[in-house]
Amino acid sequence: ELRRDDVQQALVRAVEGRAGSSRIEDARALLVVVEHQLREREANANLDAKAAFSDGRVGFALDTLAREGSPLMQGAGGAARVLLGREDAEAFGARVGSFVDAGGPDLVDRMKGVLVLALPLLEADPGFADRLLDRIEAQDDRSFLDRLPSLRGGFSELAPAARQRLLEALAPRLGEDDVERAIERAS
Repeated sequence: ELRRDDVQQALVRAVEGRAGSSRIEDARALLVVVEHQLREREANANLDAKAAFSDGRVGFALDTLAREGSPLMQGAGGAARVLLGREDAEAFGARVGSFVDAGGPDLVDRMKGVLVLALPLLEADPGFADRLLDRIEAQDDRSFLDRLPSLRGGFSELAPAARQRLLEALAPRLGEDDVERAIERAS
């Protein structure tokens, strides 16, 4: 029989073991970690010291991943932290905006990591997108065009149905007509 401690240790090792990964499947696996942690919290609403410590170990592993992981895992780890309440969605949106500002060869992987968890993140807190979109809109034309291939590359990992749900989630910010045109192009 598995004990909670064994599962938590396995989760910590799984997160730490993905730190240098550039595989999108590893970024997607973080959503499983998040879902497990949320179920554990719900099941142990009155967290005892041992359960809180376990939650903290996984959280610390995600903190480290978001700070020191590969670009892909920095994006996914940061989004996972928001879903677990370890970082404010608006602050994370500003950090993702700084990824866009910095541009460079790592932008596409950082965006892929973020976008793998973007739908649950937008459902949890739509404010995340506002900060990111503000930063994208603030780019001058040249800067935006320089970053456009990386931004598109980030979205390339989303299935068409996921892209459509993402655009629908952004509809209040983008406007219905723009979203309908974007959905038609994405289909």
